[in-house]
Amino acid sequence: MNLQTSINIRAGIESVWDTLVDVERWPEWSRSIDGIERLDNAAFGIGGRVRIRQPRVPVAIWKVTEFELGLKRRCEG
Repeated sequence: MNLQTSINIRAGIESVWDTLVDVERWPEWSRSIDGIERLDNAAFGIGGRVRIRQPRVPVAIWKVTEFELGLKRRCEG
């Protein structure tokens, strides 16, 4: 699955990137996520895994398969 979206916001790219990679806080700003648990202790990047709980969707493990620091992240799940 490949998910993409875009939106114009008034924030610096560093601030936006820091928010996106702080995956454990996604439930604070997305009603489509009930909870996320990081499964690795290393810095978030290639090979990083999370357990994600969403309403009416089976619990899934997402794994980072592509990561360009400060630019984008792609996950498989």
